Amino acid sequence: MAAPQTGHRGAAAAASWFKLLCFVLLLLAAAAAADAEPQQQQQQQQQQQQQQQRKQQQQRKQQQREARVAASSKNNKGRPLQIVMPNELHTGFRVNEEALAELEKIPAPIAVVAAMGRV
Repeated sequence: MAAPQTGHRGAAAAASWFKLLCFVLLLLAAAAAADAEPQQQQQQQQQQQQQQQRKQQQQRKQQQREARVAASSKNNKGRPLQIVMPNELHTGFRVNEEALAELEKIPAPIAVVAAMGRV
């Protein structure tokens, strides 16, 4: 008769150990979930900060481009270049190589005037 009583106590002890183990596992799972939530929030914040930084960099680059274009259009005012000049005897023309080279450096469309004044 002593054997069935120890078996019953053993089953009760096993059940209480099982309950304790389940409770500990439940606490560990809750702690892991609580730790994971701030990490996810940190990752989301980091991603948002990175996106904001990218947007700011793109905006800065765009502003720099616009400033360069505006500055180049303000600084490059049109001026006349005399490419072909009459020679000393006024019997023909000679080409001003420096003015021609400067004309070739201009990247934008240009207007060419055939003659200015008397030829």
